[in-house]
Amino acid sequence: MATSGQQFCDICISQHITTPANLWCPECEETFCEKCKIRHAIAKATKKHETIGIENAQKLPNFVQDIKINCSEHDERFVFFCGDHDVPCCAECLYNTHKNCRELTPVKTIVQNIKDSSAFLDLEVFLADLLANIKNVIDDRTANLQDLSKQKTQCEEEIKTFRETINSYIDSLERDLINKLNQAFEKTDLSIKQVLNDLEARKTKVYEMQENVNSVKTIASNFQTFIAIRELAQWANKEESDLQNLYENESFNWTELSVVPMNLQSVENSFTNMGQIEIKGSSSRTQLKVRKTREAQLISAGCISAEIDMISLKEKVKVDLPKKDKDHEILDCGILKNGDLLFSDRKNKCLSMHYANGKLRRTYDLPFIPIRFAIIDEKNIAMTTDCKVIMLELNEGKVTKTFEQYTKVGSVALYCDNKLIVEHVGKGYTIIDLTGDIENVISIQLSEKWYTSFVIIREHLYHVDCLNNKVHCRDFHGNNLWEFHNEGMETPFGVTSDGSNILFFCGLKSNNVFAVSSDGKSFKEIIKPHDELNLAATIHYNVSRRELLIVTLTGHVFLYEVAYNK
Repeated sequence: MATSGQQFCDICISQHITTPANLWCPECEETFCEKCKIRHAIAKATKKHETIGIENAQKLPNFVQDIKINCSEHDERFVFFCGDHDVPCCAECLYNTHKNCRELTPVKTIVQNIKDSSAFLDLEVFLADLLANIKNVIDDRTANLQDLSKQKTQCEEEIKTFRETINSYIDSLERDLINKLNQAFEKTDLSIKQVLNDLEARKTKVYEMQENVNSVKTIASNFQTFIAIRELAQWANKEESDLQNLYENESFNWTELSVVPMNLQSVENSFTNMGQIEIKGSSSRTQLKVRKTREAQLISAGCISAEIDMISLKEKVKVDLPKKDKDHEILDCGILKNGDLLFSDRKNKCLSMHYANGKLRRTYDLPFIPIRFAIIDEKNIAMTTDCKVIMLELNEGKVTKTFEQYTKVGSVALYCDNKLIVEHVGKGYTIIDLTGDIENVISIQLSEKWYTSFVIIREHLYHVDCLNNKVHCRDFHGNNLWEFHNEGMETPFGVTSDGSNILFFCGLKSNNVFAVSSDGKSFKEIIKPHDELNLAATIHYNVSRRELLIVTLTGHVFLYEVAYNK
């Protein structure tokens, strides 16, 4: 079907009749005329096939048109997808080559709702992010060029002003310095223009791939779509990797021109030049948006519901926090990269750090009442208290910054590695940078009685609704996209995520834990109700360690290893 131009009905051709075709069936891999397509539509074996108009089919990228539903080696229909070898396989392949493979998923299961899957959505977001990265860098490089031109003009003026203070003896030196300036400018100008040319080419490629994705989404069969998104994702991953390499190789660093004049008194008897042209490089002023978890999600053969069904937990640690002067009131927990555990205790005004085995390592007595916190890095966290966000340095236990919020605050989360999203109790959320400046406000009418835990996945905000026993998904304008409710979950209080496509939340009164897909369509109760989880208040998932931490208000700690059984 990769050929263009006039297409004839394959059924008619087999009868030595040439009839123009107007329909293509990817599953039969045949074209049909007006008469034959009626038979195809009512035949028991083919009536459920997805068909495509010839004109639309020819709009698909060639590599999508070339995707076959039958095995080229055995001429049998693909029935399974092998995750071990990353290929589809027929029954004969299954018996001969893949009988010992463990990651086998029926093709029918894989392609079901593939165009609405998180993998396809992530590919679209991936390409949009990639294009946005390129556009941002182009704007940055263009601005640098304009700034360089201004700096060049300023340098020339400085050189001329300096030149006026000396006699004609240094005319030749002035020309020499001007030449050096021009050479330096041309060098940096050429370098940035080369980067811009490369970025323009990449932008064109991304536009082309977006068009391909749109045509796949609207035209291609589910099987074609499944195979196509993998190739598109691999290309996009390569483009992102190339862009990241350019970033790390300092190709986007900001360049400045300046002149360093000589001290005339110090060189009065040995004056050989008027100064030096200095090119300063500083770190890039633009940030690349890189989705670190995207590749793992795209490569996975299973859909979201399959991943949730495969989740299993293995208990690693079960411990009670050491008793304090007052009963515990643990409102937040976290896992550092080295495995250390953090717990904030509102009643005892402290933060405690424990080793990965649960043993106490250190207690931070705080000059404020802690509510919840977000881990910035291994050495710093952001904590909320009353109407403030406080930055705490963990090595010394010192407060490094305080951001006044002027209303009561609750939950807090790190966003894009350099911003915080802060809950304003009853009012919604604000996005602030790490200097405390507000960048955005998300107005949502929240409960004034409860703190409202939340997480961010792909520019979507997921938060609990304790009063109505729900979990909501919203965009950054506060619009409610969907909500999840299950009779088995009572007072959802803590929420976390795997950073990709699965939410975990615990029930304060139902004493259990649910996993829910990021589209709200699939769920699983991964921990059944039991008394030890009574008042389960906070939950945290560490992506790199695949560990799930659950803590009750009263200080019962449960640490699990998360596995995905194939």
